Amino acid sequence: MNPSLIRPRRLLGGLASSPKIRNLVLLMVSFGFGQGTLFLATSYLYWHRHYQLIAEFGTANAVTTFVFFITDWGGTLYLAKEVVAPQENGPSAAATYVALSLSRFVGAAVLAVTFFIYSLGQPTTFFNEYLKFASLGMLCYGFNAIGILDGAGRSGISGLTQAISIVGVAVAMPACTYLELPTAGRVLGSLFALSIGISVAFQVFAARIPWRSAFTELSPRRVFTIAAVSLPYMLTALPGQLLFRAQVMLAAQFLSASLVALFLYCRQIIGIGYQGLGFYLRVDIKDFTEELRQKTWTPLGILLASTTVRLGALGTLAVGVGSLALWKFNPSFAEGLAAYSPCILGIAIAATLQRVLILRSKAVETTVLLVIANVLPILAVYPLFSTNTIYSLILMEFISMVLQSALFIARWRYH
Repeated sequence: MNPSLIRPRRLLGGLASSPKIRNLVLLMVSFGFGQGTLFLATSYLYWHRHYQLIAEFGTANAVTTFVFFITDWGGTLYLAKEVVAPQENGPSAAATYVALSLSRFVGAAVLAVTFFIYSLGQPTTFFNEYLKFASLGMLCYGFNAIGILDGAGRSGISGLTQAISIVGVAVAMPACTYLELPTAGRVLGSLFALSIGISVAFQVFAARIPWRSAFTELSPRRVFTIAAVSLPYMLTALPGQLLFRAQVMLAAQFLSASLVALFLYCRQIIGIGYQGLGFYLRVDIKDFTEELRQKTWTPLGILLASTTVRLGALGTLAVGVGSLALWKFNPSFAEGLAAYSPCILGIAIAATLQRVLILRSKAVETTVLLVIANVLPILAVYPLFSTNTIYSLILMEFISMVLQSALFIARWRYH
């Protein structure tokens, strides 16, 4: 067999280097520490029928994390790309980070003040109190160094720091069942903001940013330029972020608290699969970028060689089998998981194809395709939305992934 055909499969189809294995292990540990703790807390609330708190927290947290996503301004992917594939004659990665952080901080300050002023005239509810207090963490989040650590092959470290903000909230959730909902919102929102601050402090320390030399490369114009260049990387992920928030808002508006809790609980479990795939995508970014440069791939070829896709298939199978084991305990829960399981494979395929376009600097085109793929399912399913099940919400997500993959392949073939 031709050796040139073996190496790409080794890099795309497995863990090729010990740093990659180390990072993946650290990411899985951080995931178990962070999302695992949140899953245990949600499980406790769900099986003890605290549906209202799950629904309230899930809705408020979905909006809050979306705002934090906006605050990041695409920095996680953009900064990682600048480390592994810097622009010719451009600023250093450290200068890019500092410039982007300054602009992110300004945006975060504006948003935090806006939320605080808005909350003054609103009813005292869990949602408003959580959002008001949690948004203070945005001031710190503008300086997150996740992208720098990912690009430097230290995604395991960034994963550990990100788990802090999740654990801080998850540990307190069971105790909040004894509080009135507005008070619980204040407590959990404050803990989230504090945990974000601690998380970012560890990231900045680990990244060891040369602040002084970075500032010497900057000017107001360069800060503005870097913020503008990073924008498409945020917009690329925006449609998917909006889809989930649309699902949550539709659930909160049309479904009972028990069905909202069921949807959020199932989505959290499926999200474990999503997160696991995301971890591999992060640790694989260097090798994946190298292989794109060295060989011409077809869509089918890259999907067959991709470990991400194989992991997605394995995740779908695992959730499907697990749902059968849960059937006798809670049929509704088991049915929801079984229906959701194909989405893990769906996102694995779509994410692999999307990453190719992103690394080829086609962020704007990718964004347009993602907007189409995420808006059309909502428009198609909304007229048929069922208020008695969560299947309409799941269908929106699955159609979106299928449509994304189809559009990415079409764009690839007509490149």
